[in-house]
Amino acid sequence: MGRTRLPDKAWNYCTMVDGKSCHVCCIFCGHTMWGGVSRLKEHLAQKRGDVAECKRCPANVTMEMQEHLIQVSLEKENKQKRKREMLEDMRKKKGQCHSSPQPPPPPPPPQGEVVEEMDEKEKALLDEAIKESLQTHKMEEMKERNEEADLARACLESVQLYEQELLMRQNGSSSRYDYDETDFDIDMNF
Repeated sequence: MGRTRLPDKAWNYCTMVDGKSCHVCCIFCGHTMWGGVSRLKEHLAQKRGDVAECKRCPANVTMEMQEHLIQVSLEKENKQKRKREMLEDMRKKKGQCHSSPQPPPPPPPPQGEVVEEMDEKEKALLDEAIKESLQTHKMEEMKERNEEADLARACLESVQLYEQELLMRQNGSSSRYDYDETDFDIDMNF
């Protein structure tokens, strides 16, 4: 079963088209619209945007529909506010339930204490590993810079070749067809 709605005052100002509640006709101006009484209320309230304004609607009906739309908007805002507050309360309660059974992990020991517990051999191995890591990092940075420089050179060369090709085409020739035989080192004697 569908839910029952209270009779809407807006039905007094329209007629259904083809017996469909979603297709209505304004009794003041004869404008037909889809969207039912919700759209009709905007039409009568002269709300701009979704529907044409009714130019023949009496001022008291326009005011009534404007007040109704404001009231509906406020009710929606209040409903959303209550829902948001309820979700925030649920999140707070959930956070309180989960936080008490597990104690926080112990803080890590300060770095100085860890090094003091190591013997000389372990310290030397750690120092060597740090040096190797720093060297690897420097090498990777240099490699990345070289790759970027190679890419920049290749892009520049490509742009230069493109510009040469454009100049040649403007002069009525193209590098595709105008090759000099000396450009190739191919032995044509078979």
